[in-house]
Amino acid sequence: MSVFKSLSEKVQQKKEELEREAAKKAAQKAAELALARGKEAALAAVAQAGQTLRSAGAVIEEKLFGPDREEAPVEDREPSPDAEPRPRAQPPRRAAPPPVDPERFEREVDEELAALKRKLAGE
Repeated sequence: MSVFKSLSEKVQQKKEELEREAAKKAAQKAAELALARGKEAALAAVAQAGQTLRSAGAVIEEKLFGPDREEAPVEDREPSPDAEPRPRAQPPRRAAPPPVDPERFEREVDEELAALKRKLAGE
């Protein structure tokens, strides 16, 4: 009977050892998955933050310099092949400069030149 009891205890110890190892492996795998998901979430957050910054920069630039930009937005650079062409917004029309009187212009230039010469001679 003692042989049976000894064998039973060894089996029980082995079972407990295997359960502990399985628990460790499961915990390690869960940690790896959590780390991978956290990394993906962090990368997505960084990408979203970059997109937000670019968008904010574009809005600020538009407010400061107007909608007339040399560089097209990312969406306009690479249109999808099946997308219909969008009509482009017309830039705002600027008022024509007032007509310049050539005689008046020459007179003003001569006056400014004379004032600069007087200023230089006075120094």
